[in-house]
Amino acid sequence: MEIIIKRISAAAMSAMIAASSVLPLVPCAVTENNITGTSESHSRKQKIQPSFSYDVPDFVLKGDADDTLYPVLECAPLRETVVLSDESGELPDSFDLRDIGRAGSVKDQGIWGTCWAHSSASSAESSIMDAVPDINLSEAHTAYMAYLGEDQIDSGETEIDDILDYGGSSYVVANLWSQWYGPVFDKRMPYVDFEILWDEEKVRYLQSQSDFHLENAYLFEYDDTRSNFDELNETLKQFIYNGNAVDVSFISDSAYYDSVHCSYYTDRKSRFADHAVTIVGWDDNFSARNFNLKAPGDGAWLVKNSWGSDYADAGYMWISYYNNSLCNFAVYELNDKTEHMYNLHHDTFVPSQGLSAYDVIDEIRPSYMANIFEVETDMQLEAVSMYVMNPDTEYEITVYSDLTDPSDPASGKASAVTKGKSSLTGYITVELDENVAVKKGSRVGISVKMYCEDTPFVIPVETCMTAVDETTSEIVDMSSFTTHERIEAQTSPMQSFYSRDGIEWTDITESDFVYNQATEDAVLEQITDQIYDDIRQYETELMQEADKLSAYYSDLFERSEIHVLMGNITLKAFGNPVNTVDFSHVSGQVSADDAVELSVKDDKPIYVSINGAAYSEYTSPIAITEKMTISATVDYINVSERTYTPAMAQLNDLCYKSGNNYHSTAERISESEYVINIEQYLDDISLLPVTSADILMNGQKIESGIYGEHFELPYGETVFTLSLSEEGKLDNEVKVRVIKSPVEFDLENEAIYCRDGVVVKDVSGNIIEDGSSVINYAGQTLTAEIDGGTFEVKVPSRAVLPEFEIDYRFETLGFIQNDLAELLVYSTESEPDEDDYKSAEKRLIDGTWINSGMVMNKALRIIPGEEITLMLKAGNGFFASEPVKYTIPECAEPPRAISAYTIYKDNEHTFKNGRYSLEDYTMEFTAFSEMSDESYEELVDSYGYSAEDFTELMIKRFGTEDETAIRSGLGSEWNSGDEPMSGTVMIRYAATESSFASASRVIMFDGIADTDYNGKIEASDAAFVLEYYASIASGSGSEVSLEVLRCADMDFDGKITASDASKILELYAELASA
Repeated sequence: MEIIIKRISAAAMSAMIAASSVLPLVPCAVTENNITGTSESHSRKQKIQPSFSYDVPDFVLKGDADDTLYPVLECAPLRETVVLSDESGELPDSFDLRDIGRAGSVKDQGIWGTCWAHSSASSAESSIMDAVPDINLSEAHTAYMAYLGEDQIDSGETEIDDILDYGGSSYVVANLWSQWYGPVFDKRMPYVDFEILWDEEKVRYLQSQSDFHLENAYLFEYDDTRSNFDELNETLKQFIYNGNAVDVSFISDSAYYDSVHCSYYTDRKSRFADHAVTIVGWDDNFSARNFNLKAPGDGAWLVKNSWGSDYADAGYMWISYYNNSLCNFAVYELNDKTEHMYNLHHDTFVPSQGLSAYDVIDEIRPSYMANIFEVETDMQLEAVSMYVMNPDTEYEITVYSDLTDPSDPASGKASAVTKGKSSLTGYITVELDENVAVKKGSRVGISVKMYCEDTPFVIPVETCMTAVDETTSEIVDMSSFTTHERIEAQTSPMQSFYSRDGIEWTDITESDFVYNQATEDAVLEQITDQIYDDIRQYETELMQEADKLSAYYSDLFERSEIHVLMGNITLKAFGNPVNTVDFSHVSGQVSADDAVELSVKDDKPIYVSINGAAYSEYTSPIAITEKMTISATVDYINVSERTYTPAMAQLNDLCYKSGNNYHSTAERISESEYVINIEQYLDDISLLPVTSADILMNGQKIESGIYGEHFELPYGETVFTLSLSEEGKLDNEVKVRVIKSPVEFDLENEAIYCRDGVVVKDVSGNIIEDGSSVINYAGQTLTAEIDGGTFEVKVPSRAVLPEFEIDYRFETLGFIQNDLAELLVYSTESEPDEDDYKSAEKRLIDGTWINSGMVMNKALRIIPGEEITLMLKAGNGFFASEPVKYTIPECAEPPRAISAYTIYKDNEHTFKNGRYSLEDYTMEFTAFSEMSDESYEELVDSYGYSAEDFTELMIKRFGTEDETAIRSGLGSEWNSGDEPMSGTVMIRYAATESSFASASRVIMFDGIADTDYNGKIEASDAAFVLEYYASIASGSGSEVSLEVLRCADMDFDGKITASDASKILELYAELASA
């Protein structure tokens, strides 16, 4: 099912109304089942006369007239054809993405309403298929995660089946992926394996994962009269011709389907659109007569459906250009997961309205929007993303660092201004002209000046409209993509702002408002028009449902006030560690006539290493002649890395059918090997390869995307050879191993199960009974006798856990191949039982790139001093491995003293010269920072320890029982370098190639030697230390705070002695003479 954008009438579109006088078209109410009964009013105060204005929101219709209308900020129609490339030239009369290997395979959504997740995945896959030919994104992840959690879209559903069947749209997908919640590879959440959704812990982990990052989601619509028909069609054809499949929605009613020509045409409007597919080509000469009803003209889109390859023409069909229900066009462009590491944003809901900073709507002026973010780690901001809802919108982006006023996003140091104009509409990412370095703990403001000559409503914002009963105060949420509770919970002061001049800013949370009666009347009239739109007189049932819905809204408006709650402005910023080097290509394949370029915006020299060789200065693009891991740096501290391989003719996918089974996908072992395991009772197989390459099978040419002949399958292994060749790519011979065995092995229980009539014997002729253990036969070859024939049966081998190496700097074990990482389990018990093992998933982090493109190896986080037992559970054709225990070395003792420090005029200090010099990176430090209880508990859980055992390990790791210091050491970045420090810091010896970083010592610089905290270092401070030392020496002692002791411990040896008093006097004298 598809939630489809419904267009409003021309009259409504012209009603660009100021919120202070006339309400823009309201988000329509949900059904009675969604009413939130509460006697409380909104917690935020609403205004009666706001000093801004909204545009008319567009609507999503979920289902037929008896369902709900939802508001969404729909993109304005293109008025001109957008030229995407200077090389586009004149487009051909027909084109098919299958011919260039950019269409992927046909999927089957089954019984679920997930067409929208399939069509969006197909479009996104096409954008990156050149680099990753076998890319297969998880539709299940998108369909489920879009509605998971209080900070995501509220579907109103709680059951898994209902969520999967709820439907969605391109706006929902763009909203999800822009948060880096997906997309992920299908193998992470396979469409056939919904049992994973019952594992709440794993689902929560997977929700925030992504194997690629969304860069752009271009969103398009026809206008009401289709006056931009030629302009939009020509723009879409350019996208397709450049290799990008297009997501689109339409009415899939069988009454409009021609089974002879596999084609659709209807004159019904898009309000009834209920299905999403992917446009992969076109034919301008497809006859208007090839439809159930003659279309107004020739021409049709070639679309890939998600109803399996048995439907229509091997899963493909034609939709007339003139099909009036076509809507919700989208093109997704993905980028490398490592393109940016940090995503700063507040918005998590679909923007539902456009805002102007002015309350006078007939005067079109620029408006400013801004977000303030707290910086959690040192980084450089490199790009900004936003929704451009109107073609030819101009923008000017300024980043303000080190804000001095948390309520003013422009109260910091201004960056260079990045200017541009977007001809395309949708979610777009803009690279900044210059990177902006920001410090941990600071605030940064992202300001964007927006202007479009056609409309003042250029600021996209989340909103929630509610009807509040004037008698009972019950609240009905009238917005589908969020509720008033969620808007209030997820929108905080000092986050999102708008402005008329970029100087005086208004906080978005101060902009909620209530509509007057005249406005409500105008809104109700427009809602009524929407309800009856395109319902024809003979459709009595639809008309009756529309009457009911109209009556419901009339009653709701009669007894309610209409409130609008403002959410966040949809504006994000992306960053990387400082001095990150940029790569021109996504990890994966690179063609022979192309090369990888490296760059930094400040033109610093770049140093590059290939496959671990010595670094040398980068001077020219790098041709990919073999598998290459390219490491690049400008400072030898932050290293950027991607892996590439020479382009090879490959299969995008390999599907098969056997007997009457639905089509399935072969398991990809490598680019040159696939494996298919066939059930014992199946006797034949047919293959469907998907590729842009020429294919020879047993010397005969076969077609891509079409099932070939059926081959009989004997017991044992049958090998098919596909020879692939393609211009500009290496030839490839693909072995397809089809295994049909008369026996099956239970990998987990290490047992054998035989088909009736099968006798299995070992090498000595002993019969192995059905269901018996084969633990002693692992890796051996047995003999199976059936129907007078004899077949060899290979018993699975026991998995072997590789020997992992310790990375002392990152405190990990690795590297762990992805297929092993999925099966890795561990135990922290000294003598673990079978039930003591846990999945290692939470302990794993990304490791290094491997040649399959965007896939990373993994590494296992470890703790110095712990004992951990690892094992591979059964899977991937192997029995479980034997357990292997790792005893992790402990860390060294902390620094005992600091030999020298420099005193700056502002009373900040840094170490230099002596044995513990930070200048040569033998030591590192981190400032004290806070880690929330929730974050700490999550960290403890991820390591698999009880809180008590974890704390004990951390006391040894950091050399202190101070919980604040432990949390600071866990949650902060450790730095090296001769830079001033102040406040309370932790220092330690840095890690080496053969030893962990040492335990830590806490040092307080603010007030060092100032034991009475009066802001001065005096002789009285030394006297206090001597008095305290004397009291300790005499055994009488005195209570002194830990902070005071840290101030007095001048040699940092953990004790207060007379020598500390002497050092204070020396420091006093030095400062006095300065």
